[in-house]
Amino acid sequence: MKIINITLGILFALFAAVQYNDPDSWSWILLYLFVSVVSFAAARGRYNKWILVIALLGMLGWMFYLLPG
Repeated sequence: MKIINITLGILFALFAAVQYNDPDSWSWILLYLFVSVVSFAAARGRYNKWILVIALLGMLGWMFYLLPG
């Protein structure tokens, strides 16, 4: 599982790196970097459940905000 988390951390960091040319790039960069940091923390066995729950709720809210009318 540690290898999968490290791989995901690297992939999401790379995803964040290629978002610079998006119109709303900073929001996507922050989202991908957050997921990357969480993946690296999970590889080390360190993560906070409440931070993940709050982030999940925030991402769901953002998803509904981005949905077309």
